Amino acid sequence: MLGLVATLLLGREFRRDESWGILLGTSLLAIGVASRLGLSPIAAAFAMGLTVSTFSPHRADLKAMVAPSERPVTVPVVVLAGAYLDLEAAPFLWVLVGTAFTARVVLELLRAGVLALVFPKARAAGPALGLGLVPSSAYTLGCGLLAAIRFPDAVGASVLVLAAVSVLAGELIGPLSLRRALERAGDIVPGRPIERPPPSIEPRASRTTLYDVERS
Repeated sequence: MLGLVATLLLGREFRRDESWGILLGTSLLAIGVASRLGLSPIAAAFAMGLTVSTFSPHRADLKAMVAPSERPVTVPVVVLAGAYLDLEAAPFLWVLVGTAFTARVVLELLRAGVLALVFPKARAAGPALGLGLVPSSAYTLGCGLLAAIRFPDAVGASVLVLAAVSVLAGELIGPLSLRRALERAGDIVPGRPIERPPPSIEPRASRTTLYDVERS
């Protein structure tokens, strides 16, 4: 709902300064309401951002405006998560972490098998495709940190350790495995750097916006 409100407040013309105020205000309101209701503030902010990017005609402008703030926000979260880590939170913590991470790897291998059945070209990648899907993002670490803050006991600490192990192990396994899978599938040439395509901005006229829905 707050995402729709933010979309309406942004209007049809993009104004950078006003857009920052609208996004920050609605984000703080969403986080406050979620905290009051006992919900996840991260999930609430994510849902609001997804709604804005779906219905707002300024999706490309908003993305370019917010993108530089990713690192200043992510780095403190990672540092705070490291400070909250408790490697002795539970007696069998590492057994739990190892079991959970192994289950994650098995599920990703199964998902890669399904992809190989649907897309024949993916069969050449082999198990490397599944290992390439293992990495987790900083969002996972943020959720683990939120669990450690909300539940300051063995449960929250265990969730944070599991999130940290998932992120670190994924960074060690994922990129190399994904590159190997792409090489086996023939999408990239071994030894040649990957060429990044120029960023493309989707024409606004081709997007269905909230204003188009209202006019119809």
